Amino acid sequence: MRHLIRKLKLTEEKEKRILRQLENWETHGKHFLSGTTLGLEIAEEIRQHTHVLSKYVLAPMDETDDQFIRVHKELNDLETGLQKYLERIQKLESMATKHELRLKCVEAEMEKKDEDAIPNNIRVC
Repeated sequence: MRHLIRKLKLTEEKEKRILRQLENWETHGKHFLSGTTLGLEIAEEIRQHTHVLSKYVLAPMDETDDQFIRVHKELNDLETGLQKYLERIQKLESMATKHELRLKCVEAEMEKKDEDAIPNNIRVC
């Protein structure tokens, strides 16, 4: 229990208070187990302390879960944004390919016109 309490990283004051209560339970717990009248008081105290400890243990878990959810959402948003950029890049590449093909066609037409512009008697073929 002491190890668990220290791992919770509570404030020094809270940690000392809980450790004192734990020592109190250790001292009076022996009487409880031997059947003295302190049993009900100690049982109630144990219940209260267990409840408090469970809150301290669960609080970091809730915080971690919230952080996980935020990070997960941010990653999903990032993935969506990257997917949009990828689609845009693919569209631009497709347009570039079409323009390149069109440019080759225009160049071929211009070469043909240049060849047609040269009189047949001057051509060296």
